Amino acid sequence: RHARFYLDARTITFFVEELTYCVHRYVFCRDSPHFAALLAEADESSPVTLKDVTCKEFDAFLSILYPSDFYTCDVHTSEDWASVLRLSTIWGFASIRKLAVERLETIASAVDKLVLGHAHDVNAWLLPGYVALCLRGIPLTLEEGRRLGMDDVILITSIRESIR
Repeated sequence: RHARFYLDARTITFFVEELTYCVHRYVFCRDSPHFAALLAEADESSPVTLKDVTCKEFDAFLSILYPSDFYTCDVHTSEDWASVLRLSTIWGFASIRKLAVERLETIASAVDKLVLGHAHDVNAWLLPGYVALCLRGIPLTLEEGRRLGMDDVILITSIRESIR
């Protein structure tokens, strides 16, 4: 058997919301300690139900594992990359998390970076996100304030006032 290219051909069935997905078990066990442990104990004849995951999020994540075109990426939006970041962080897919952080670096807004940085422990985004929001010419919008939360809104507003 080849050390790298003799792959476990078994599949795993996931149930997300109302859809069933059938994918290669090998990829999930190889790249995720979470799934390696989970699937070691799972009954292969029953689907694994993924709770707190939407089909849209899972589709974005699977698009990284199974690209429709190897030259371009199927995931384009900040929202989809945020889903990839969330799931890769939860499930311990380190290299996919690194990819999501890299891609979000160039397309995510300062608010996105603060919200995602806090939620998924991307500390490198926090200080630049605060600085960008404190120095920009327009105040926070109501939507941005809701996303950031009271503590961050007060901090940003206080700094903006002290700068003026």
